Amino acid sequence: MGAEVNNQATHRSSFDPESSDYINGPTMNPGHRHNTSTTGANASSQPATVSTPTFVSGTAKVVNAQYDTILYVNVTTAAALAIAIGPTSSPANTIVASETVALGLLTLRIPAGWYVKITGTIADLTITAITC
Repeated sequence: MGAEVNNQATHRSSFDPESSDYINGPTMNPGHRHNTSTTGANASSQPATVSTPTFVSGTAKVVNAQYDTILYVNVTTAAALAIAIGPTSSPANTIVASETVALGLLTLRIPAGWYVKITGTIADLTITAITC
């Protein structure tokens, strides 16, 4: 019987991602099309979306209530700027202290449902959000 199993394993004619050989215990091979994660990355197969959220200086807002988001803040004119994030409408986690920020791109990963507060001249910024 052992020789039969070895023969089948070494002479398989096609790859079957649904076969039990492909699943290793409680986790799945990273190449498998099903995401079994319940922590960290979103467990949904929702496609990424791109948006340009509108901010009012000093007012916190939720960028996306359902999905983690990468927030790109492109500073187009050197500007005094402060950015804070947090799970409540009074974000307590300062990411950028109040300072003059030179031209460039700031990249922030925002957890689903978290608030972002940008204080500064919003007209000096181009803000893009991409869900992940």
